[in-house]
Amino acid sequence: MNQFPNQGFRDSFGKLFCGACSTRLHNCKSMIAAHLETKKHKANLIKLQSRSAGDIEIMSGLNQYFIDNPNMGGANLSNATLLYRYRLTQSFMYSGIEPSKIDHLRPLLTRAGEAATHSSHLMPFVPKVEADEFARILDELENQVVSALFDGETRVGEAVAMILRFCTADFKLQQLLVSFVTVAKHMDGQEMSTLFLQLLLTRLQVP
Repeated sequence: MNQFPNQGFRDSFGKLFCGACSTRLHNCKSMIAAHLETKKHKANLIKLQSRSAGDIEIMSGLNQYFIDNPNMGGANLSNATLLYRYRLTQSFMYSGIEPSKIDHLRPLLTRAGEAATHSSHLMPFVPKVEADEFARILDELENQVVSALFDGETRVGEAVAMILRFCTADFKLQQLLVSFVTVAKHMDGQEMSTLFLQLLLTRLQVP
């Protein structure tokens, strides 16, 4: 690992492991050098470095998040543990899995090398994950000309979803789900117009 720094190598139970390619390697200099020259490793290393840069940004944001919320538990944990719990919460949210189900997977998740905590200790990460995702959406929408699509379901109260569609500078069509809200009762046209205008002009900052 000292001879080949910054290649994603790490020690895994006494074996040389390439974190970029998720594979074990023989501790042989010529075989390692050959592995580094493969297209697969070079491509995977770029992805690993991108993830690492993203992790650093998240850890910086988490540190500030706990400074701004000193009463939250977990501020004394290591950056690696906080990052792991953030990513764990993020993955479950993206997958639409209810957080309490994490408790049933703790023995498996702990095998990753970080202690998986109770779901109640992960809930404080939910607002942070949501805020980061919304910030990403705002970045994607900046200077874009968008069209808005919306639909609703009135079976119980009303559930309304909005999607924004736009074309990027390199001519790729993108669609983003930017809102899914529920209301207690059916809305008329004026009420729906107020809801959408507030969302577009205020929250999404679309001119």
